[in-house]
Amino acid sequence: MREGEALVAKTAERLRAAGIKVVTDVEERDPRARIIDNAVRWPDESAGVNYSHRSPKGNRQMRRILNQSANAAVKAKGTIFEIVYRRTVPRLGHQQSIGAIAHRQCRLIWLILHQGVRYEERGPAVTKQSK
Repeated sequence: MREGEALVAKTAERLRAAGIKVVTDVEERDPRARIIDNAVRWPDESAGVNYSHRSPKGNRQMRRILNQSANAAVKAKGTIFEIVYRRTVPRLGHQQSIGAIAHRQCRLIWLILHQGVRYEERGPAVTKQSK
């Protein structure tokens, strides 16, 4: 038995000893279920996919700089990043949309540095200038 499962079993025993009814069939179906204050909490991960909406991995300073540049790019009128932000914010919310823009910018920066491609802005502002 792993440490987490032992903790769940120990907590369940304490709750039962205190006279609090514990949902045992849930424990039997999925041992990953966490019992906290007589409530079952499911993990934030399913089949290796993280659903926690946090990005704790990687370089903290790089993440901060990318998020700041994403915020600035979203506020610039007529950029492709503003269009992508407006399209994703109703579905994802502000923070996750900024994270998606930052990820897109990170991939773009990697392409520019490693493959030497030139960046050309796409968007309505560029289309108006070309006309």
